[in-house]
Parts: sequence; structure tokens; C-alpha cells
Amino acid sequence: MKAQAVALDQPCHSAYEKFIEITNHLRGEVLSTGTDSEVEAYLEEEGRELLRLLLQEQLASRGSGRVGDADGGADGVVRSHKRDHLERSYQSVFGRVPVERTSDGQRGVASLLPLDAQLNLPAQGYSHRLQQRVVRQAVKESFEAVVKDIEAETGVPIGKRQVEAIVAAAAHDFEAF
Repeated sequence: MKAQAVALDQPCHSAYEKFIEITNHLRGEVLSTGTDSEVEAYLEEEGRELLRLLLQEQLASRGSGRVGDADGGADGVVRSHKRDHLERSYQSVFGRVPVERTSDGQRGVASLLPLDAQLNLPAQGYSHRLQQRVVRQAVKESFEAVVKDIEAETGVPIGKRQVEAIVAAAAHDFEAF
């Protein structure tokens, strides 16, 4: 079977390449003779990376959030200073995802990040879905166990202090969470 040529401008190109890599690996000798447990472990790890790439590329397709030359916030202040190509990353249930965005600023007032608002990006640096998972686990077990379980389930390392902060924020604003 011949390899397919892939156009570089194809949406989700990196994710597509990862998918082809996974399927080629599964057809290879190493995993075709492997145990069910080995194949499952491989798919869990590589499949998580595939999903992370899909999420990353979907977010990147939205652009940086630039909406014009001068934007006013809800406070009525016009922010005429634009800063492009600011990268922020956050931890999703699939791993670290970078997001490139534009900042609208003005001296003496807080900057606005339109893409953060459009995407509803969490302030804490952990996706809402990951935070929900942390809180559900914390109700059942110790913070130390949550740290271990979240990393085992998602591959995402998260510190005990971060777990405590996520749980405290959820408890403080329970209805919004």
C-alpha cells in the first residue's frame, strides 16, 4: 500500500500525521504480536496525544482574537496598544495546549484578551473539564491521591497546591462551577 500525499494546508495536519503514525505502528510487527495490554497502553498514550493535537489545531484555527485597531472594553476605555503573538498555554485533559492570542492594552488599565473570552479559557491554567475531574476526585479521596490519579488517568501532572486551589475555587463559587 502506498502512502498518501497530504497537503500542508489541510486542517488538522499534525493530528492527521499522528493518526497515520499510530495506524502504521499498529500494523507493524511490534504491536501486531504484542499483548492486548501492550496495544491498549500504546493506544491510550498515543491516542491522548492525537486528541491533544486535534484540540490544539482547532484552537489555532480560531486565530489570535484580533478584532480591529482600537477596542473598548465593558469599562468604556479604548485600548489602542495591540500585542500580537502572545502565547499562553493551559493543561487540558489531553495535556498542555498552547494558545496564541492578541492583547489589547492601554496604560493604567487592565489589558483585554479577546480570545480568552471567546474561548472561555480558564484563569487558573487548567481546563474546566480537568478542573471538574479534579473536584470529582477530591470529593472521594485525599489531595495526594487526586494528584496521582489525575496523572495516571490523563497523563497531566498537577501539583497538590494546584489541586487544593481548584477545589477551594469550586467550593467558593459552587453554583458557577
